[in-house]
Amino acid sequence: MPYPFEFQLLAEDWDHFSMLMDNAAARIPALAHTGIKKFYNGPESFTPDNQFILGEAPECRNFFVGAASTRSASPRLGGAGRALAEWILTGDPGLDMTANDIRRFARFNGNNRWLHDRVGEVLGLHYAIPWPNRELATARPFRRSPVHHLLARGRTPVSAAGWAGSGRTSSPRRARRRSSSTPGARRTGCPGWPPSSAPPAPAVAVFDQTSFSKYLLTGPGSEQALQWLCTADVAVPPGRTVYTGMLNERGTYESDLTVTRLSADEFLLVSSAATTERDQGPHCQTDSPGAHASLVDVTSAYAVFGVMGPGSRDLLGVAVGRATSSDDGFPFGTSREIDLGYYTVRATRITYVGELGWELYVPAEFAVGVYQDLDGRGCRVRPGQRLATTPSSRCGWRRATGPSGGS
Repeated sequence: MPYPFEFQLLAEDWDHFSMLMDNAAARIPALAHTGIKKFYNGPESFTPDNQFILGEAPECRNFFVGAASTRSASPRLGGAGRALAEWILTGDPGLDMTANDIRRFARFNGNNRWLHDRVGEVLGLHYAIPWPNRELATARPFRRSPVHHLLARGRTPVSAAGWAGSGRTSSPRRARRRSSSTPGARRTGCPGWPPSSAPPAPAVAVFDQTSFSKYLLTGPGSEQALQWLCTADVAVPPGRTVYTGMLNERGTYESDLTVTRLSADEFLLVSSAATTERDQGPHCQTDSPGAHASLVDVTSAYAVFGVMGPGSRDLLGVAVGRATSSDDGFPFGTSREIDLGYYTVRATRITYVGELGWELYVPAEFAVGVYQDLDGRGCRVRPGQRLATTPSSRCGWRRATGPSGGS
C-alpha cells in the first residue's frame, strides 16, 4: 500500500482478478466479449466485529459518524442513512442500532497493532456462516481480569467487550468428541456447541464477573441525578442496593444496572460490560436543576466475583460467620464491607441465577488472594475443615465441600 493513501485506487491486477472473471464468463458467456469499462481495485473498510459504525462520537457532542460500510452493507445504507439523519435531528435513530453504535468501541480499540491482527481475521470471515456466539481468535487475550490465569486452563475462551473470560470447562479431546458426536454438531457443523444435557450444577459457584462496568457517582446532587435518570426509587439508606433501569431524555431504556448507596453523597453503579461508553453518554448528564454530581469510571479498579448457589451462604459464612450471612443478618439487597481472609471487600446480596448469592467487589490488588481463599487454596478456613474444590462444566464454577465431602 502506498503512503499516504486516501480516496485512491490501486493499480489494475488482472492476475488476481482472472479467477473471478473466468468463472463469471463460464456462467455468462457474453461477459467474455463485453469488456470492462472501469476496473476498481481498492481496499474496503472493516471493523473489529464486521459491523459498520454509526452514531454520535462519545468524545465530541454533536459530532456524528457514518463509516466502515463495505460493499456488502450497500443494501442497508438507505436505512442507515435515515437512522443517522433521525439521530442527528432528534437524538434517536428510530431503530435499535446497538450493533452498529460507535459507542460499542472504546479508545483502546484504536490501537493499530490490535486492529491489524483482528481485522485481518474479520475479513477472512466476511462470507462465513455467522454461528451464534462465534468467538474470534486473534488479538486476544486483550482485557484480562486479575485472576484470568487461574480460570483459563481447560476452558473454552469467551470474550465480552474485549474482556477475556473463561466459558465451560472443556479439554481438547472432549471438545473434539463433542463436536463430532452431538446431534446438533452433526446437523449444523457448528463447532463447540455443548450437548443437550449437562452435568448437574454444583451447590456453590464462583463466577468471575470483573468485566462488569463500574462507576462512582459522587457529589451533593448524586441522589437527585439518579432519581431523574432511574426507573426505581434510589433514595435508600446507605448499604442498600437497587436494581433499576436507566432512561434517556425520551424516557426509553439505555441500560439496566444496580445502584448501591455507599453514603449520603456517593453511589456505586454496576452495569454490563458492553455499555461502558453508552452509560457515560449525554443521556447521563442530568438535566435535573441543581443536581451537582460527578461520574467516574472505576471499572479497572475492582474485580467482581459472584458467589452463587444454595451453598453460597456456607462458603461465605466460613469467613463472616453463619449468623452474619443469614437472611436476618444479611437481607437481600444489602451491601456492606466484610473481612474475607486478610482482605476487606464489599459484599452485596444479589444474584443473576435465581438462587441465593452475593457479588463481591474486590480492589484489584486483592483479587488473586480473595479468589484463592474462595477456591480453598489460600487459607485454612476452620480447624479440621478445608474447602475442597473441583472444576465444574461452566463459567469457572467451583464446588465447595465440607469435611464429609457433601456439596
